[in-house]
Amino acid sequence: MALGGLSLLLLAVVQAVPSLPRWPAAWAAHWNVHSKIGGRTHYAKGWTVYEEKTGEMVWSTASAWSSEACSSALPQETDAECRQILQEGQRYIYFPSLAHCCQCVQQLLPFPLSSLQYQHSETYFGKPVYTWRSNNFTYFETQHADPLQRQWTAFFSPDRVYTTVFNWTLDVQAYDFHLPPACSQAAECVSGPCSRHASSIELKDLFSLYSHSTLSEHSACCGY
Repeated sequence: MALGGLSLLLLAVVQAVPSLPRWPAAWAAHWNVHSKIGGRTHYAKGWTVYEEKTGEMVWSTASAWSSEACSSALPQETDAECRQILQEGQRYIYFPSLAHCCQCVQQLLPFPLSSLQYQHSETYFGKPVYTWRSNNFTYFETQHADPLQRQWTAFFSPDRVYTTVFNWTLDVQAYDFHLPPACSQAAECVSGPCSRHASSIELKDLFSLYSHSTLSEHSACCGY
């Protein structure tokens, strides 16, 4: 009986670990971010939209100064909205109010899901969440047996914290994925290939948890 009880206990522990995070095929969300760039702390609002079928993504922050990639792509005295756009395998940094766009040479690779380690369940601002970690990154998502029914809730990295995620939706029809005219003939960003550090901290934070099929394609080509 003791051995049988131990087996049931071990089974319960195994079942308590949720399956790995996985993004829905299309989603959008708004968020608040605290970042530390050049020794200064910045607070900004922004939004993200993603569509797996086309591979298109937009990451927009109201403050270019809150983003290392944005601030280095176009150094400026006046702060402005900045969008990082992925379309047809290319990455652009676009400033809507300035109608200025530049292209990043560096290709962005997805963050391997297999590196995420489940920590525990907890309550984050009154909401039950699962907590995951990978090296210096901590990721919170709502609780559900089906990973596609979960929602990104918060993200913590060494110099960037997404504290509040809201207006999560699977309907992305209201978002415009068209590449702005300023980006059609965009030159390379002044920061060269949009430094590896900048891309790994920003876009990896937000767009890393691709579907298993997308991740497998990258794994086959890129040695993950």
